[in-house]
Amino acid sequence: MIINVIIVAAIIGVLAVVMRFFKINNVQKETVSSYEIPKEPEFYFVPILKDVELIQNDQINDFSFDISSIIQDKDAQDILLTFSNNSTAHVRIEFIEILFVSHIYNKSFLGDSSYKDLTMGTNDIILKNTIISGGNLVRNIIFETSEKFQFSGKDEIIIKLYINNIEYTLSQNINNSKVKEVKVI
Repeated sequence: MIINVIIVAAIIGVLAVVMRFFKINNVQKETVSSYEIPKEPEFYFVPILKDVELIQNDQINDFSFDISSIIQDKDAQDILLTFSNNSTAHVRIEFIEILFVSHIYNKSFLGDSSYKDLTMGTNDIILKNTIISGGNLVRNIIFETSEKFQFSGKDEIIIKLYINNIEYTLSQNINNSKVKEVKVI
């Protein structure tokens, strides 16, 4: 009788271990199979042909900008600009118009500097457009077009903007910028 009880207890113990083993393996299989790693978009870099001579830029001593990066997508060109406030005072900027002038295509494209789907109050927008003394402001400018650009060193960005409610026009060409290549997605 005691032997039968020991055998039944051993069988129940073995079954419990086997069931737990299968339960753990099934959970792990479900977890691994239900999670898919998203694929990164394929991209490559195209160098920008820059001229040896530098071209004069229209910059204000106290305020300047640089072209930091260019990303080319199938339906837009995304150009990242870095604005620098070299003055001793805080400045507030407001964009009027941003143009990309292509010397290869001999035409200009209007850029979009709006915040699109971001929901912000008036104070948030004021803070987003304020550059403290010695500070920088980074802004993406979208040029929506289905054309694939070829960039050259003579291409330039022309920005009409208000700096503390005074209208200015700034320009920067790719030849004098930090950007060396275009990321194509």
